[in-house]
Amino acid sequence: MDARPPPPEGPPPSYAFVTRVYRGNMRPVMIVVAFLAALWSLFAAVGYFRNVSYYNRRTATSLAVISIILGAIYAFICVVEAFGIFAAVTQRARLTRIFAWLSGLIFILVVGTGLAKVVIHFALKNTIINTCIDSVDGGTYYFSGFWGPVTSGTIDTVTATDWCNRSWNRGSWSEIISFLCTSFLAAMFASIAFGFYRQVLDPSSVANAWRAPATARNDTFPSHYAPPYVGGQQYPNTAPPYAGYSSNNYWVPPPGGPPPVNDASKPPGYEGWGYGAGANAAPPPDNKDPFAGGE
Repeated sequence: MDARPPPPEGPPPSYAFVTRVYRGNMRPVMIVVAFLAALWSLFAAVGYFRNVSYYNRRTATSLAVISIILGAIYAFICVVEAFGIFAAVTQRARLTRIFAWLSGLIFILVVGTGLAKVVIHFALKNTIINTCIDSVDGGTYYFSGFWGPVTSGTIDTVTATDWCNRSWNRGSWSEIISFLCTSFLAAMFASIAFGFYRQVLDPSSVANAWRAPATARNDTFPSHYAPPYVGGQQYPNTAPPYAGYSSNNYWVPPPGGPPPVNDASKPPGYEGWGYGAGANAAPPPDNKDPFAGGE
């Protein structure tokens, strides 16, 4: 016996901000959201994997290891979002349920990686600034004008240190703002995924309108096919009623009088030849004579 609860009906609870869009089909929204999340995580993963070789050349092995871990996490997010696109396109309840729970895991990963990047930014301040100085010191800078470069020069250590410190200060605010924005977007995407999963389970939702029997039996079949049977539809009676039952005179007595009443004190009489024919019975015909036996 199946002990699972029945599928939910109606919109999600009022505290969910997807209630307003629940009346419409959330399938296109789910596809667009999953596509944008997959694209963002793909670019993030590629960027972190490219930083590995940069940090290895600058002997910043700790930052290289962190880049590998972050790149792997964002690559996993990209794969999950690609699976979400497939689940939204096929609109299968099992795949949608798996993606809904994976979107909750993605929310935890995005919040965790965002918080980790903020902590790493402040904890490894000297490593980040020294790597920046090592990369910028001795380089050539250009001041471009409307018609092209007007002046150029070489960056010394003092200028590189000042520029890298200011870059780190700007990066502090950008890391915090990025952490807050990505956390909010991950929560919104997870809510949309669960809202779409609930809509797939709801038989009265817009997402399941194409599965309803009333809309499935339409006039899209070819004319040379018979129309589908619709239960309960009344069809006209094309055959007349049976003539024998058209009146109330269902039984009519046979012609003639009633049969004679038998005398109970006498044995029944028999006509014909054989045993019990009686003394007055005519003799049986001679079947050997072809002219006998007839009157």
